[in-house]
Amino acid sequence: MTETENPIGERVAAVETDIKHVLEGIVRIEGSVARIENVVIKENNERLQADIARIENVVIKDAVSRLETGIARVDRRLTETRDGLKSDIARVEEGLAETRTVLKSDIARVEGRIKETKEDFQQVNQTLLVAIADNKKALYVLCGTAIAGIVAALLKGSFF
Repeated sequence: MTETENPIGERVAAVETDIKHVLEGIVRIEGSVARIENVVIKENNERLQADIARIENVVIKDAVSRLETGIARVDRRLTETRDGLKSDIARVEEGLAETRTVLKSDIARVEGRIKETKEDFQQVNQTLLVAIADNKKALYVLCGTAIAGIVAALLKGSFF
């Protein structure tokens, strides 16, 4: 390519050889960089994935722990509420039983009073019937006496 017989040609040949060596070095460096990049990228990727997995484990464990704590708290509250409701229901049932007993007693008392009042009304009714019958007799006697007095007065002539 280049004539190496003259000094400039030798220099050009040396420069060409140097350029070839530099280009080969660049190719080797690029290959090394590519290998390094692959290794570094793989290592970094693996490290990142491991870190992500660790973070996910920590976050998931923390979230699960918080959820379990929350669930335990809710379970305790539900148990307390259930116990409170059972106690309230027992008190209400006891109150209902007492109210039933009182109502039965009141109903029996009212039924007794109704029976007594009925008997009293029957006695008053009979007394009134007897009184009315006596009053009728007295009225008839009174009317009869008045009529007899008027007739006697008419017969005597006292009115004229």
